[in-house]
Amino acid sequence: MIHISGPSGNFLRKGPSGIFLIVGAASIALLMGLSSAPASAHAAPATPILASSELRLTENTASWAGYAVTVDKGHAVTDVKGTWVQPSFIGNCASNNFSMVVIWVGIDGFGDNTVEQIGTYVSCYDGAVTYGAWYEFYPSPMVFFQTTTIHPGDAITTQVSYAKSTGEFDLSIFDSTDGQGAGVVTTDTSAHLASAEWVVEAPTYSNEIVPLPDFGSVRWSHCQATVAGRTDSISRFPSGYVEWKITMVGENDRQEVKAATSNVWDSGYDFAVGWRTYGP
Repeated sequence: MIHISGPSGNFLRKGPSGIFLIVGAASIALLMGLSSAPASAHAAPATPILASSELRLTENTASWAGYAVTVDKGHAVTDVKGTWVQPSFIGNCASNNFSMVVIWVGIDGFGDNTVEQIGTYVSCYDGAVTYGAWYEFYPSPMVFFQTTTIHPGDAITTQVSYAKSTGEFDLSIFDSTDGQGAGVVTTDTSAHLASAEWVVEAPTYSNEIVPLPDFGSVRWSHCQATVAGRTDSISRFPSGYVEWKITMVGENDRQEVKAATSNVWDSGYDFAVGWRTYGP
């Protein structure tokens, strides 16, 4: 998950199941692409709200919408891919407003305390709408690709992969609309390799979940993961793997849906997340 704090100090982050976690400080300016100050992301254990079948469960959270696949102990997620169309900020970005939505794919983060993730964002801050790309290896700081320009309507493809032979993670993002891309290769010995995620997220600032801007919808496609050497779509893993459909709901009113996740379509690779309300 994405966590934003003020210029100094730590704050508590509420995870998807209401667990509070201490995370590091960051500058809002970084999210506007104006600073290299560190940000931090973290994911907390998830707790099922309603079981729809043995292998398909649902989870309601105040900050995530999308899908996750969790794996049996002893198996490992070594690759996750996903493509989406970068959404637009819809409505008026007022001078005294701050809202943000983040879209990403990752390994880990659903039920453990590490996450290796890469994605894009759109934010409204003090009258300015900003788009950008970033990656993170929690608990290391969030890093923004300062030379990568993201526009509404761009087709974005992301991938997080792990090579057991070298212990290296390779994170990449490619904007096929304008042909630009970025990435990073590094080691992360703390990774659990326990889940794959395709997520639309509302971040947190000063202990509060940031209002979710109207982004219309995010159409996901080509969503797949490699688990224990087998590559397949979200909904086509065999017994022993669990598919989680995640809905973003109000922090105080869990009957209020902020972002709704569709069923995975017949292809097994595609779904959509649609905005419903600002929250938090």
